[in-house]
Amino acid sequence: MESVHVDLGSGNTPRNPFGASRVIGTDFHANFVSPEGVEFVKVDLTRRLPFEDSSLDSISAFDVLEHIPRWERIEGEIVFPFVLLMGEIHRCLKPGGIFLGVTPAFPSATSFQDPTHVNFISVITVQYFTGSSPLAGELGYGFKESFNLKCQAWVHGSHSHDGLPRQFDLENQRLRYKAKFIFDLSNIRKLLNLLRSSALSKPTHLLWVLEKP
Repeated sequence: MESVHVDLGSGNTPRNPFGASRVIGTDFHANFVSPEGVEFVKVDLTRRLPFEDSSLDSISAFDVLEHIPRWERIEGEIVFPFVLLMGEIHRCLKPGGIFLGVTPAFPSATSFQDPTHVNFISVITVQYFTGSSPLAGELGYGFKESFNLKCQAWVHGSHSHDGLPRQFDLENQRLRYKAKFIFDLSNIRKLLNLLRSSALSKPTHLLWVLEKP
């Protein structure tokens, strides 16, 4: 049974954290060359994602969410690209599908050091997209969906020098698909142990693991 994973903002190094049989890398321009066996799609993450409804088993975003604008004006109308992206991720995932995001977060200085960072995440941000009444819906931001929060934790980033291989090839620790996509707390712990293996003194990034009901 084919399993499909999309890595948002992958550049030349798309991750496949769950060992999916089909991997699609995406980025905002088309001059990236993906590894053999990995498809590449040019994608503007501030617009509709080019995937069918309920078509993906999992989606990842490593050091990507911080680059998505919180708001912009299009033809006189104010829109919220970060909220819209979270809605698009929800739309594209199959029921039970998983979104895995790792992003620099407040109060770490990594949130602000890159001048292209425009979206600042905190431990409270996830409440806008999860639970019975996500705040991004309650406040009228256009988010009509909801994720189940499987895990939120501080980790040491997602770059190779921070303890996470760029290819995210866990070998024996790889979180594998079976006949039906399965993601449980033991797999989350394996991921946390890997990300926490950094020599850095303080964690810099937040890890989100969200499930589409």
